[in-house]
Amino acid sequence: MSGGRAGLDAFAAAQFGAAARLEPLAGDASDRRYVRAHLGDGKTRILMTHAQPFDPPYLPWERMGEFLAAQGFPVPVVVSRHPREGILVLEDIGDESLQSFLLAAPPDPATIESLYGEAVDWIVRLQRRGTPIVAPSLPAYHFVLDAIRLGRELDYFHEHFVVGLLGETAAPLDSASGVAPALAALAAEAGRPGDRVLCHRDYHSRNLMLPPGGRAADLRLVILDFQDARLGPRAYDLASLLEDPYVDLTEGLRQAMTTRFLGGISRSGRAREFAVEYRAVAAQRLLKAVGTFAGQATRFGVDRYLVYIPRALARARAMLEPLPEHRGLLRHVERWAAR
Repeated sequence: MSGGRAGLDAFAAAQFGAAARLEPLAGDASDRRYVRAHLGDGKTRILMTHAQPFDPPYLPWERMGEFLAAQGFPVPVVVSRHPREGILVLEDIGDESLQSFLLAAPPDPATIESLYGEAVDWIVRLQRRGTPIVAPSLPAYHFVLDAIRLGRELDYFHEHFVVGLLGETAAPLDSASGVAPALAALAAEAGRPGDRVLCHRDYHSRNLMLPPGGRAADLRLVILDFQDARLGPRAYDLASLLEDPYVDLTEGLRQAMTTRFLGGISRSGRAREFAVEYRAVAAQRLLKAVGTFAGQATRFGVDRYLVYIPRALARARAMLEPLPEHRGLLRHVERWAAR
């Protein structure tokens, strides 16, 4: 929003009254910013602010949110729209993400399995109900997580992690270095033509919220950051959830959730075939995440994501180890992880 904090204060006073108090919140890796407005009567709202005014019919977050809400997905409710100010006023669903819930006081295994089971069920619902009705009016219809897109993400990883953060300027991104063909081969496998389903694209523990009061058997997640939804590999969102650099999950939980997912999409008899697809997609996704974390540091001076890089590289290594065709890339990942 233009005008900075003073502009936000004026907006809040006009919308909610002079007693409104603003509390800046930690943002995500985007140009959106979030502010909690305390309204003075015990109620709160979240202001999602954009750097520029927006045209409501074409704001990806709102368009995708309307689509998901119509299909019964738990997403934040838009209270009011202010396009000229670049602000959406949203319901306040609290600060507790699935990540923070797991890290604050690790819950019992049954609760963890219940939460992840719910998260997996939403992926199944997105693929089975969302995919057939994605229309040209949605941004997701026009974008695909194919080999070209996934390859660009790995180029970004090389630029900002390998070169930018590690300083491996002696190994440029060309065929002579061995890095380029290894990354290109992974992108080609992860993005090969096949079933394209609707993917959230950033489905992990920081984008799944537990609203206040949710601690009973009816625990319900709320889904955030769905604006970049697009068509992509069937394994993509599951890999994003289960190979999440932000939390440690047991192999038993990963296996149980994979079995649940395959049952939900009626692919239980293709577990071995799916495992190969999953590993390639997960490895690409993990390296993409490392590139994002590094880019936040090298481009914007935001270093809070760097702590997650070792876990992401370790999981990428685990995904690549059983794939003989990616041994070259595995050697690079092992070398990068040792730095």
